[in-house]
Amino acid sequence: MSDEHTTGDRDAADGSQAPCKTGDTQTGLTKRKHSFLKKNNQSPQETSGAVLKPCNENPKVETSMIRNFGSRLSKRFSFKEKIPIKSPTNKQNVNEFKALEEDQCDTNDPQVTDSTTEKSPLSVMEINELITSKKLLEAQENINKLEEELLNETPPEYHETHCHEFTKRVRDLGHLCDALAKQMKSIVFDSLTATEENGHCLSSALKVIELEEIADRKWLERTKQAEDQSFRRPRKLRDMWQNTIMESVRKTINDVPLAKKEENKSWIALHLAHLQMTLLKDLKIIKNFVQKSYSEEDKICNRYVKCYHEKISSHLQELAQGDLELNDLNSFLKWVIHTYQSEDVMGHPDLSPEVNVQELSPLVDEETVKDVKDRYLKALQLTVKELLIRTLEGEEKAWSEDEEAEELMGYYHSDITHHISKMIHEYVKESGNISKELENNTLLICLDELINLVQREHVENLRQGHTVQDDKTEKALDNAVQDFNTFLLKQVLIQVKPYFKKLMTKRWLSNGEDFESIIRITEDYCQKFKKIKPTNCQVLADDIHYQFVKLYITQIMKQCIRCKQSSKREAAATKIKDELGTINTIFEELGSTASWLLTATKHLAGFIGDSKSELEGHLNKLYEEYRDISEEHVSALLYFRGISRGRRKNRLINQLKNNKSDEPATKPLFRDISVPVTVSCMP
Repeated sequence: MSDEHTTGDRDAADGSQAPCKTGDTQTGLTKRKHSFLKKNNQSPQETSGAVLKPCNENPKVETSMIRNFGSRLSKRFSFKEKIPIKSPTNKQNVNEFKALEEDQCDTNDPQVTDSTTEKSPLSVMEINELITSKKLLEAQENINKLEEELLNETPPEYHETHCHEFTKRVRDLGHLCDALAKQMKSIVFDSLTATEENGHCLSSALKVIELEEIADRKWLERTKQAEDQSFRRPRKLRDMWQNTIMESVRKTINDVPLAKKEENKSWIALHLAHLQMTLLKDLKIIKNFVQKSYSEEDKICNRYVKCYHEKISSHLQELAQGDLELNDLNSFLKWVIHTYQSEDVMGHPDLSPEVNVQELSPLVDEETVKDVKDRYLKALQLTVKELLIRTLEGEEKAWSEDEEAEELMGYYHSDITHHISKMIHEYVKESGNISKELENNTLLICLDELINLVQREHVENLRQGHTVQDDKTEKALDNAVQDFNTFLLKQVLIQVKPYFKKLMTKRWLSNGEDFESIIRITEDYCQKFKKIKPTNCQVLADDIHYQFVKLYITQIMKQCIRCKQSSKREAAATKIKDELGTINTIFEELGSTASWLLTATKHLAGFIGDSKSELEGHLNKLYEEYRDISEEHVSALLYFRGISRGRRKNRLINQLKNNKSDEPATKPLFRDISVPVTVSCMP
């Protein structure tokens, strides 16, 4: 039989189509004769890539066309009886008829090993049933046979009716290809459903992909110089498989429950917990079941891990841009920085060794993490401030009820200290669970917000073991305690200042009621101060002690009284010594460590009451202890003694000038005591 009448080459041994012969037109997987369809006249209903030509309507060749078409239909549907064929009317038709008869004889020859009957594909309905039943390999084999048959059955010329029939069959082939791809996509998409049936179907789908890759490569080799394209080639099923895996992962992550903020305050923490369970469950299924359907070269675990990692990363990036509150930011940072790579998720022992945490890239980029940390600290500062304000308001309300303050072990006790200390401890601990940096910053923020409420040892206990900046921490502590002391000091001074203003007058010299009022108020406060913890009480005692001595000396400097008589000076000096001594004793018992104030008591009284010959000695002692004493202060002391002018005053002033040095006072006292220029005091 001649080559030009051959219906098609036989399949190769590996199941692929045999290569085309040199004289044939190359198209798709095999050779074909010259098409009876024009290339640019494609049917609008045709879904395949096949190119068809319109029928030749020449009535002279109608007989030949019918003869050829009938012969091929008998092969396609295995008809036992031949279709009646008209007698040929010319020599050309006679030759074609003889060639067709020879072809039929060859087909029916029992010596032929691969018969047309054995090669014939199932019907479209039967192939579709195979696809529906997930018999993918058998369906793929029959689809390829149908494709081969369509390519081989392209005759030189056909009647228009037969052209439409051929176009319909091409369209059916396209539908079958689409149905097969859709079924395979569904199997890959649902491959995480851990059942034996799914594993078998997945293995079949992967085998089909492998076979179709081989067919695609052969098609590319055969058509690299041809203008035509074959039916649905290349099919690129591996690309479909890869995209399907990504789509399945994307849908899995998108389907993780995400409550609204209004419905649940812990919506982020709850969502991340669901995400964690979903991720771990899926990766276990992939390792224990899905992986068995793949070859080692596919590295399917790595592929799935990469897909999940990338999708979760983009998902968290979107969450980070939302309106997150303090608890949300805390949960987000903790999960991203620690939980994700811990043994609870990607580092789970059941996922080893397929999942290697060290090979994972950062889940969220560094810039986003830094932004979330900054927002966390800002939210923390606002929260701490609001809590302290509410705590203070509650405490003030309790104090306004005039109830006796609660005591514990002899000291004043208030739950405010416990609440604040507990709050600081919890926030510092929570931040420390995220990072050491956040832990340190959280502690400093809490210290900055403790204005009037902090008690030093509580915060210092919290600070132990935290490597924060010592200078900044100590400054924050000192400022907080100082503000606390300033508040109490103001309360005391408001009570005693009116009585201090009545000292150093003629009435004061003969009447001690005003000073007694000062002492009575002071002792009453000191009894309350003793119930403050010793550390803070000592600082408070030092501050009040200093203020009392300064107020007392200020009254001396006001020059409201002059004691020219020695008896009067001695009485005033004794009174000053006793009263300053009483002040010193009260605050020493309270815990004051301001012993440097005692020198002022001794030498001020001596300067006022002793003889003139001892003035220089007392002045030298005062200057040695208090280098901030000025000429104005000395003049005011001399005025108190009754010396307002003269050589003795000048000599003492000059003595002070000669002793002056640039060395600053270590503990200033007189610097904050002003001396009035004009004096107008009524005794």
